Amino acid sequence: MAADRLAHPSWTPADVTYIPWSLCHQPSTVRGVLDLRSSFGLAVRAVRAELGWSQERLSVESGLDRTYVSGLERGQRNPALQTLVRLADALGVPLHELVKRAEEGARAVHLQSGGDSSFND
Repeated sequence: MAADRLAHPSWTPADVTYIPWSLCHQPSTVRGVLDLRSSFGLAVRAVRAELGWSQERLSVESGLDRTYVSGLERGQRNPALQTLVRLADALGVPLHELVKRAEEGARAVHLQSGGDSSFND
């Protein structure tokens, strides 16, 4: 059961993605997911900035609301796969490139916070 995994001493940040949000009782439990969401948002923001686009322009190109784009870039949104595809298409980059940038960012945050180097390996 997922709740048992939360209390198990061998739990690692990489397991966070498998824990339903409703079972998370402490903010530290979801740190891995939050790091990845924030990192994905920063990856989107970086590509958008490289293109010289505003959030409004990305919103128009992707068909997403500007406030949604803003929340996503701040790590406050958990986008569906279709949304990720729309963003990647609008930015003109392969989805795997955005995910790769996000994973690299999340790994860097994890290592800076004292985590081991096997995060997401």
